Amino acid sequence: MPEPKIPSTFSPSTQSASTEWAGQEDSGTSQKKQASTSTVSDRYEVDLTRHAEKDLKALRAWMGDVLRHLARLERDPEAGHLLKGALRGCRALEFNLKGSGAYRAVYVVNPDEQVCTVFLIGPHENLYREAERRVVVLRKSGEIPDLD
Repeated sequence: MPEPKIPSTFSPSTQSASTEWAGQEDSGTSQKKQASTSTVSDRYEVDLTRHAEKDLKALRAWMGDVLRHLARLERDPEAGHLLKGALRGCRALEFNLKGSGAYRAVYVVNPDEQVCTVFLIGPHENLYREAERRVVVLRKSGEIPDLD
């Protein structure tokens, strides 16, 4: 059975996650994936970086649950708690996956463009160390703003 692909666009609040990622095509040329924009102007897009896509793919057994948790960001981009130190300007959305424990999605919010960019999804344990590594690369590449 072929492995499901991560959706090139997703809007978990409007479609079920299982139908969303089944059969989607991926051009492979984009540096990050974009969620579809709702027609309601107060909704945010949710982007996943390539690394976050890989994180999500590793959680394929819980993909639908993770996508539903990420959908919260469309309505409430400040749902996650603010981070400090090297991760200043980032937020972490907390959620639990049944039978797997505490997880986080680390992201940045761009209110001007109404976009949340998720760059890490993983178990709470040792997550912030990896987030610090990824945020340095993303800030250097300009994918997320450098607040220093």
